[in-house]
Parts: sequence; C-alpha cells; structure tokens
Amino acid sequence: MTDHHLSAESYSQWQIKTLTFAGALPFLIALLLTLFPLQGFDGAYLATSYATLIISFLCGSLWMIALKSPGASLSSLFFISNLITLIAWGAFLFLTTRWTLTLQGLCFLYLLFLDRRLAKIGLLSQWFYSSRRLITWIVVILMVLLIGALTF
Repeated sequence: MTDHHLSAESYSQWQIKTLTFAGALPFLIALLLTLFPLQGFDGAYLATSYATLIISFLCGSLWMIALKSPGASLSSLFFISNLITLIAWGAFLFLTTRWTLTLQGLCFLYLLFLDRRLAKIGLLSQWFYSSRRLITWIVVILMVLLIGALTF
C-alpha cells in the first residue's frame, strides 16, 4: 500500500510555496486594473501599497534569521532591513508612482541578493531560496509591466 499523504516537511514546503506564489496575485491584479480600469480602483496604488507591505514582511524575516544566527555575524541585517523598509515606505509616501515602483522593485532585487548570500552560507534552505528567486523575478517583471502601462 502506497502512502499518498505528504510528509509534514513537504506539506509545509507546499504551503509556503503556495502562499508565496499567491502573494504575486495582487501585483497581477494591479496590472490588470491599470490596463482595464474599473471605477473606484487604483491599480498603481494597490501595487505600491502592497509592495511596501511585502518588503516590510521580507525585512522582518531577515530579523528572524539574524536573531537565530550564531554570534553577531549577521547583526548588520537589523540595520539593513530597517533601511530597506524605510526606503520602500518613504518612496510610497513621497515619490511619484513610477519612481516608487522603480525603487520598490530595486528593494525586492536587493532582498533577493541578501537571500542569495544567506542561502550560500546555509542560513536559508535551497528550496526556499529557489522559490524566492522565482517569485522575486515574477514580481519585478509585473512591476516593470505596470510602469510601462502607466507610461504609455
């Protein structure tokens, strides 16, 4: 008899991957709302406010990694993650939509760079880093398409 149930670890990975990729849906919806406007819905505002939220969430995960790492080797992550969050939030508050999307896209890419470094030293699992890499590129591409939709 074959057990068709997922192990607890693979089920957890499946949940994380599903939630991670579902997290791109608001960016897709924002793009669609920009291309096909609906009264009362601002796709660009949806994208930039959601990006601010997600960047803050990702920066919080850096705190968890830094707190769990031995010694003070990753203590710079506390400062860096706060700075990235403030950049994303400040852009949302004070810059034009196109500049906000650009700066927030760069924040996502920088966070991916940090995740790559953490994966290389074994503080981030390879399967999780692979998921993060793919979702980051999906989100950044959607943000670039949104900038294009706002421009033309």
